[in-house]
Order: sequence, then C-alpha cells, then structure tokens
Amino acid sequence: TLEELVEIEANVINPQSHPEEVFDHYSIPAYDEQRLPVAEPGAAVKSGKYLIHSKSVLVSKLNPATPRVWTVFDPKCRRSFSSTEFIHYICRSPLTWSFVNGYLRSQAFLDEFRAHVAGTTGSRQRVPPKVTMSFKLVKPPVDVLRAFDELVGPYLVLMQRNLEEGQVLAATRDYLLPRLLAGEVEV
Repeated sequence: TLEELVEIEANVINPQSHPEEVFDHYSIPAYDEQRLPVAEPGAAVKSGKYLIHSKSVLVSKLNPATPRVWTVFDPKCRRSFSSTEFIHYICRSPLTWSFVNGYLRSQAFLDEFRAHVAGTTGSRQRVPPKVTMSFKLVKPPVDVLRAFDELVGPYLVLMQRNLEEGQVLAATRDYLLPRLLAGEVEV
C-alpha cells in the first residue's frame, strides 16, 4: 500500500502569529500560475497552513479532475507552508523519493484518486487523505528503486532548477524591457 512508502504530514502553522516573517507559500493559485511558491509575509495570510519541514510531494485534494502534484525540495532560506488543500506525502525512505514522485503523477494513481472523491461538484470535491494510504501499487525491488532514483532524481532537481531560473529570467525581462523601449538602456 502507499502507506508502506509514505506518511502524511499535517503540521499546522498560523502565519499571522509570525507577521513579519516571510514564508514560501505553496498555494493552488501559485501552482496554477507558475508552479513556484510565492514569498509572503505571515501578516498577509489569513488562515492556518501546513508547515513544510522536509522533502514532500504535495497533491491537491481539491477538485481532483485537475491534477496538481508538486514536488517540494528541502526548504531553502525561509520556512515554507502550503494550503491545507494539499496532502503532504513524506517518503519513509530516501530510496523511494523518485519512485513516489513518479507514482503520484501516474495515471494509475490519478484514476484511483479520482475514484475516491467526496463532495458534490466543482470546488466542493475533495479526496480524503487517509483513503489514499490504502491505494495498492507494485513496489520494485531495492536495486530497481536505486537505479530509478539515480536516473530520475537528477531530472526532478533539474526541473525545479529550470522553473526557478525561468522566474529569474522573467523578472529580469520585466525590469529591462520597459527601460530598453524607453531608450534608458542600450544593448
């Protein structure tokens, strides 16, 4: 079962208790916009969130017709939290990190996930997190897990790095383009 590979973490934090601290906020709008967290001061966040302590794979339990699976690497220079609409899966073993990332994005998982929707339509549909722990999957032998992690792990890191670099490039473009057009800066 999925429970043999992961645990669900749900440590709640009230960001308003830390009004001056800037957090990385993993929200559904941030995922939909560019799959990068938004830096926000605690004072700007109006509800409790789930604190992110370590590598996680976040899966949105809200409206599973739109899959949202987000790999979170070790938090960097500031604390991170997510919307409570995300399920935080934490691998029980570092060896299963890449495999779990792949499985949570697989059609088999997404089909099973959607089959367990509770609620009416649209934004009221959710999948209960505990239900997912009983999902059945084939766990490869340790040597296959190790080979898979050696092959796929660097790509997960590269994907994240590319997203972050794209954000820096977009900010640089947005800063320079108006100045270039106004003739304030020459190439």
